[in-house]
Amino acid sequence: MVWTYYTNGWKVPVADNIWRHAAWTIDAKGTWTFYLNGVKVTSALMGYPDYVARQYNYLGRSGWDNDPYFNGAIDEFYVFDYFVTPAQVLELYNQYTPL
Repeated sequence: MVWTYYTNGWKVPVADNIWRHAAWTIDAKGTWTFYLNGVKVTSALMGYPDYVARQYNYLGRSGWDNDPYFNGAIDEFYVFDYFVTPAQVLELYNQYTPL
């Protein structure tokens, strides 16, 4: 993943044109954890998202018209049907081989 702007919702500075591995997990208690390059950046008990019926779902775009589009590239996207542990997040990050 390459982010081409300075910041994101977690106020993590991201350098231009540098590949980053980003991961979000939600555990059984509803704790959301954000990882950047296999390392935990932050977590918060936020519960589970409310069910929202949507006609469209997007990658790189919000469901709200006024939000900007993602300005970068996504080379892989995974959705798991189980909790991904911190060790598994690190393993996914370490599987990356630069081109």
